Amino acid sequence: MDIKNIKKKTLIAKNAELCSNIFSKSFGLMFSRRPKALIFIFKKEKIISLHMFFVFYPIDVLFLNKNKIIVEIKENFRPFTFYTPKNKAMFIIELPNGTIKKTKTKIREASPPLRISSGSTRASEPSTFAIENLRFVAVAYAVIFAYQTCAVLFCFLRFL
Repeated sequence: MDIKNIKKKTLIAKNAELCSNIFSKSFGLMFSRRPKALIFIFKKEKIISLHMFFVFYPIDVLFLNKNKIIVEIKENFRPFTFYTPKNKAMFIIELPNGTIKKTKTKIREASPPLRISSGSTRASEPSTFAIENLRFVAVAYAVIFAYQTCAVLFCFLRFL
């Protein structure tokens, strides 16, 4: 999907991936090696807190209301940090770091300032979806294994 600023006639992101299912929303950019644009769609407007665990590079984030108007911007969102926006959003767009500055994107520029065109959505293709599921399962097993290992070590050290 392409994300365009209609007022300034600029392309904000090309080939953004749509994250609409629970797996893609849970992982986002976690464990990815290179920045890419992601669009998160939620059922209703709400305060959506974000974290940057296991994302090893900074990003820019746009928060949009139900009318696709930018209500909040977070630039240079650093790895291993949290962010809770002050405004409710229905759409979140994660972008490579510096995109907001480069495209001169601002809060509430026009009505609506952004157009999300429905080009190809790579996240909805079966192969990408299967890879996301595999990545989720692999990480879930790794977390469970780490937790169990810590529990066993704790029990063992308790008896020493």
